[in-house]
Order: sequence, then C-alpha cells, then structure tokens
Amino acid sequence: MNIRLILPCAEYKDKIWNYKKEFELAGEEPHGTASLNSATDFETWLKNTLGEMNEETVRPGLVPAWTFLAVDENDEVVGMINIRHRLSEYLFNFGGHIGYSVSPLHRRKGYGAKMLALGLQEFRKLGTDKCLITCNKNNIASAKTILHNGGVLENEVINNGETIQRYWITL
Repeated sequence: MNIRLILPCAEYKDKIWNYKKEFELAGEEPHGTASLNSATDFETWLKNTLGEMNEETVRPGLVPAWTFLAVDENDEVVGMINIRHRLSEYLFNFGGHIGYSVSPLHRRKGYGAKMLALGLQEFRKLGTDKCLITCNKNNIASAKTILHNGGVLENEVINNGETIQRYWITL
C-alpha cells in the first residue's frame, strides 16, 4: 500500500466529485475536505480550497489550511486530509490541527494511518512542535489511527451532545 499527498487540482475533478458521492451514498460527512460535502460546484470549491492556503487569501472566519488528496498507486483518491496552520477557539476545543477522512470504499486497509503520518510530516513544516487531533469517541478506527501515530489522549469534551476525544501528538 503506497499513497502520496497532492494538492487538489482540476485534473482530479471527477475523482474528487466521486469521493464526495461515496460519502453521500454512505450517509456520512467527509472530514478534512474543506467543506466538500456542502460544495455545489467543483470550481468554486477548488478556488476556495486553494485560497485557504495563505493568511492573505483565507476567507473570513476560517484559519489558513492545506487540503491534500491522498492518492494511491492507481491514482485513485482514497482519502483527504486538511492541515490547519493555527487553531481558532472552536478548533482548539473540538476540531484540532488536522482533519481527515478515508473513502468508505477504501477503509480497513491502513490508509488512515499512512495519511496521518504523511500529514504530520507536512504539519512539521509549520514549525509547531505539538499537533492537536480530535475524533468522535464512537469513531474507534480514527482513535486507533491517532494512537498509532503517537497521539496521547488529553481529555474528552462534549459538542452538540457528542463526546469528542482530544489527542496531542508531540513532533
């Protein structure tokens, strides 16, 4: 299993849109996708996602972030990961520095752990020595992925009736 992280681009339009549809069919929200689930057209989503990469162009109310596609050896999009450059109050409490999702069709293959490891390499470029990652307490697979990458559970908090686990990874 070999994956790489790449920035989204027009060349991957159909694959990104199929990724969105896989989550819709599963009745799930794709985390770490720069709000792909609410996008109505690819071009606007891509423009906004690329604009969020810099402090100067990030939309009001958001923090700068890099969003990457996780692409396998067959050039299929198996996951997406969003690396936030800093934390807002909401992200500190509930969202963390990194959000990610693995396609429902590609789960249980180790992609999540590999994606997070690659995402942490990208996060290191920001010069920060600790990374906050959160997940829903019921998401056992995500918790295992975070633990596999060195996550240490700090605490659990409640957000909209859901228990969120907050993990720190020291780089």
